[in-house]
Amino acid sequence: PVFAKRASPFRYVGPKRYSQPGLRIDQLPTLDLVLLSHNHYDHFDIESLGKIGNGPRYILPLKNGTLLEKAGISPDQYEELDWDQSLSHGGVTITHVPSNHWSARTTKDRKEMLWGGYILEFSDGYRFYFVGDTGWNERLFAEMGEQYGGIDFGLIPIGAYEPSDFMRNAHTNPEEAIQIMQVMGIKQALAIHWGTFVLTAEPVDEPPVRLASARKDAGIGENDFIAAPIGATRFFDGKTNHQTNDLPETKAAQ
Repeated sequence: PVFAKRASPFRYVGPKRYSQPGLRIDQLPTLDLVLLSHNHYDHFDIESLGKIGNGPRYILPLKNGTLLEKAGISPDQYEELDWDQSLSHGGVTITHVPSNHWSARTTKDRKEMLWGGYILEFSDGYRFYFVGDTGWNERLFAEMGEQYGGIDFGLIPIGAYEPSDFMRNAHTNPEEAIQIMQVMGIKQALAIHWGTFVLTAEPVDEPPVRLASARKDAGIGENDFIAAPIGATRFFDGKTNHQTNDLPETKAAQ
């Protein structure tokens, strides 16, 4: 949940927001759970988290709790997880899983705090995967596919990938996002991590165009991996894994 104008520790310097949030922070519904993948500024905004406050329960990677407390969040309201560690919340099993990324808030704390993604398994067996930020790593995802594969719905990043020689170990491009979908056995996916902040060199509107091409090449249906416009609403049927409605005029958080 990042509502800042810049992904930066500074007010007037750093990557500027390209798209406005689908909802203002004061329009958010009551939140039960907040999942934090890592502590980069485009994913962990202290001011936004402070405004959300102590209502929801927060799940975050190891050693990030003190940073959350700077947002005014009580230690009683959050849980830190190691990779492959799980907990239960309201009948949902939440497992923190690895990703090929890194963490840092300053020039002196690189990789001192953990990062990753989350798999949520509901009581009826429905499985949801928030990949988090990651670069493509064939060995990592092959191992994870064996351990956790078979996902009903996934949030997969597709942006911030150029120049590739510099970014490939941190972010997936659309073709690599398709590989994650295939290796992890994800039945249906929504593209994330594009069009919000201008972080890298590719055109800001390129990721969904490349995704459409990669999806076609892989024989994946248009509604099985979508890149919805920022601020759009999509409804999904968790039992059939098919899109049931399309209301782009309805505002919702991306």
